[in-house]
Amino acid sequence: MPKKIGKFAESYADEAGITAKKKGGKTAHDAPLRAPAPESSPGDVDFRVRVDPHNYRIHPDRNKELIRKSLSENGAGRSIVVDKTGASIGGSGVLEQAESLGLKKRIIETDGSELVVVVRKDIAPDDPRRKQLALADNATTDQSEWDFDALKADWTADDLEGWGIDLPDDKPEGMNPYTAKTDVPQYVPTGKDVSLADCLNSEKTESLIAEIMASGVSEDEKAFLIEAAKRHNVFNYKNVAEYYASKASPEMQALMEKSALVLIDVMDAIRDGYVVLSEELESIIEGDVEDEG
Repeated sequence: MPKKIGKFAESYADEAGITAKKKGGKTAHDAPLRAPAPESSPGDVDFRVRVDPHNYRIHPDRNKELIRKSLSENGAGRSIVVDKTGASIGGSGVLEQAESLGLKKRIIETDGSELVVVVRKDIAPDDPRRKQLALADNATTDQSEWDFDALKADWTADDLEGWGIDLPDDKPEGMNPYTAKTDVPQYVPTGKDVSLADCLNSEKTESLIAEIMASGVSEDEKAFLIEAAKRHNVFNYKNVAEYYASKASPEMQALMEKSALVLIDVMDAIRDGYVVLSEELESIIEGDVEDEG
């Protein structure tokens, strides 16, 4: 322990069993696994760990249930981050459920210049909880939703687009989402220089695939899960349109149209998709009528 360490940190380190200093006849190795941690931070700021009411994520009941299930069965995994007053920046859903379960908090102060790594020293590579924590980390995220009203209050659509977030179109309440109208809004390319990497965010997909490949499931199961992971790819359709207009070859453009990455002619899109289905349904219905006759 460095000599110049503050009294607060030194006291906390002793409680956590970090130093080798004897305390009550016991060494650091005899300290409890979960040492008590301070609920307040040193300094002149009124500090209290709490959920920020202006959170960008909505946590439905199912999301809360999954977070609570993981905390109850596996203990805490990821850390959360709060501002200097204790209001949550990331991990509000976890904080809410952890407090309801009465989990203790260990406060680590940092200025962001170093990565805080949480080591679960009770979990070995073959511990079932390791897989459960990895699964829960992704499953709980999928069960939460964006609070678009909160996002709109703080950010522009262009700002959010830079993070791969597309705001939903505002539609009048009660409007039928299924309509035969074809006068859909059109995006006019601006000549912005984009690459294919700008058109697709596959970060979550790649993370899942890496986890799948490292797992012990069968090869058939891996192949299935890898295909399923691809549904997490997020396309930036404005950038897709820019790439289509400025960089794609005629052959690439045709393939992009067939993949419905861009819609150049609405009637073509209908003919390539919906009408094929309609004709199949019509033939089935006509066949049933003939059989009844």
